Amino acid sequence: MELLKLENRVRFILAVVKGEIIVSNRKRADLFVELQTKGFTPFPKKTKAVEPGVAGATDDTEETEVKSPADSSSNGVQISDYEYLLAMAIESLTIEKVQELCAERDEVNKEVDDLRKETPKSFWRTDLDALEGQLDELERSDVSQRS
Repeated sequence: MELLKLENRVRFILAVVKGEIIVSNRKRADLFVELQTKGFTPFPKKTKAVEPGVAGATDDTEETEVKSPADSSSNGVQISDYEYLLAMAIESLTIEKVQELCAERDEVNKEVDDLRKETPKSFWRTDLDALEGQLDELERSDVSQRS
């Protein structure tokens, strides 16, 4: 998900810089529709887990965002789902920020590729090695405290 967000941010900034997306002096609803039609991925804000007995109930303490009919579309996507793009500071709409995000994206992409190459057995061994190291350290500290 982080990789997809980074890719979308890079695309968004480049589109704004190139003038393909105009952000200033526009209604949020119009911008929302344009982001949808241009294929930007919506990321809904995380909400608290809902207990089965109260499904459908809302928790006003989580976030008090007033939603107008224009705030959502028929497929359940809301304007706030694009907040990760729309809330970026104006200073981030620069080529330097694009280069920074591209470097971050490449790093995350490498991590994802490395994880895909791993096997469950190698994950298990890595975790066991880390646990063994921590147990050895704990044992040494216990021995030194007794002395």
